[in-house]
Amino acid sequence: MERINATTGSYNFIDLFAGAGGLSEGFIQAGFSPVAHVEMNPYAAQTLETRTGYYYLKAQGKLDIYKDYISGKITRDEFLQHIPEEQLQSVFCETMSNETLPRLFENIDRILTQRGIKQVDVIIGGPPCQGFSVAGPRDMNDKRNTLYLAMVKLAATLKPQAVVLENVPGMLQTNGGIGAKRIIEDFAEIGYKMTPKLLYAPDYGIPQIRKRVFFVGLRDSENAFEFPEPFVDSKDYVTCEDAISDLPSLQTSDGEIVYGEEIQEYETEPKTEYQKMMRKNSKSVRNHIGSIPIEKTKKMISLVPEGKNYKALPEEYRGMYKYHEALTRYNSKKPSLTINTGHRSHFHYKYNRIPTVRESARSQSFPDDFIFYGNKSQQYKQGGNAVPPMLEKMIEQNMVKNY
Repeated sequence: MERINATTGSYNFIDLFAGAGGLSEGFIQAGFSPVAHVEMNPYAAQTLETRTGYYYLKAQGKLDIYKDYISGKITRDEFLQHIPEEQLQSVFCETMSNETLPRLFENIDRILTQRGIKQVDVIIGGPPCQGFSVAGPRDMNDKRNTLYLAMVKLAATLKPQAVVLENVPGMLQTNGGIGAKRIIEDFAEIGYKMTPKLLYAPDYGIPQIRKRVFFVGLRDSENAFEFPEPFVDSKDYVTCEDAISDLPSLQTSDGEIVYGEEIQEYETEPKTEYQKMMRKNSKSVRNHIGSIPIEKTKKMISLVPEGKNYKALPEEYRGMYKYHEALTRYNSKKPSLTINTGHRSHFHYKYNRIPTVRESARSQSFPDDFIFYGNKSQQYKQGGNAVPPMLEKMIEQNMVKNY
């Protein structure tokens, strides 16, 4: 990219449909500065607010305050007292609609004026995808399919250098890929050449079987964006064991599953380079609360070998399950299955329980000092909806390097 923002000392971005902030986390790790986040879910907005505070303190050289918070030495309210109000107000808990867009645009303009930012560099977002997802009915008339138009309208107004949009693979396939065609055409009308690309997370060092399509649009450019090339061979994929084997087992010596504490200590040193990376800024574990299955479910799980599913059960039990991924136990020597917004079909490769929010976050490449808020269902939903930050980071590093 041609220009460093004179006010922030880095490129900046606005994140629409931010979720818990997977796209943002990758952008920030790549050296970008956030201007604003927009997210309708109040729990995800709380997650974003806390992460905004984290990065503010990091920039100020005061990260010990955040470390005191995640280790339980101070409360969240005490932590937030150290964050300027204007930073916290850059997270908008807002539903996207034609009615709310004018107010949202006014608020973004206010922040740009307050910070003296004359140009937004990138607009990013992962608009809802239910109408294209293989996990849903693929309803082309689902109103959520057109929410990406909010990104089009904001890009037409602010004219950033680039636009990045993430969605499910079905966007390229459903009804002949009409969703992708609409996105490409609508952005072309306002001067952006959009390039879509399907990326496979394990190819980029992420321990999860996850495919997502990314659209990168460059303003007033005839050139297609060049995505980063895969750099991990299948025999070298980061595995479940590589990713999560150092986390507390949440199991007693006699095999009973326990809930665990809200804040836990690591029981071992990092065993892999991936674990070292995830633990870099954390001395304790959060979002690692166990789920205790009922006896019937526990019995079923115990009968499933590593890497298998309900089809490996004795014949008299198989008819109880219809979903093709039911009772799937992870394979310790392979990446995890796709982390989704539910959390009842997949099980730990070693223990008779579902993966915790933290274990799922590890599979998504969220570092251990990234805290999710809300009840466990809300936390699982945030993690499952997110973009792996490491994957997004590589896209943005490529953007800075080549454009």
